[in-house]
Amino acid sequence: MQDAVIDVRCDRPQDAMDFLQTLEGVQETALFGHGLHVVARTEDTICARIEAALRVNGIEPQRVERIVPSLEDVFVSLVEAHDRDFAAVEPTR
Repeated sequence: MQDAVIDVRCDRPQDAMDFLQTLEGVQETALFGHGLHVVARTEDTICARIEAALRVNGIEPQRVERIVPSLEDVFVSLVEAHDRDFAAVEPTR
């Protein structure tokens, strides 16, 4: 994976997922256990920006940390990349 995977733990991950998806640099968000995995462009400030976005939206972050992608993260990333590539070459009907 070329993007960073950020493990986000907070008390309302479903609510956080909706607005974190709109944060600049975020490629996708997904529920993962009791938290979220956020896939984002690799940049030094992404964790701080996620924490700030959570607080602005009334959610107190318990953990926001870049992690090594799990096998599930890599698999989902590969499937989504394949789907995007396939959609780009498939003629519209």
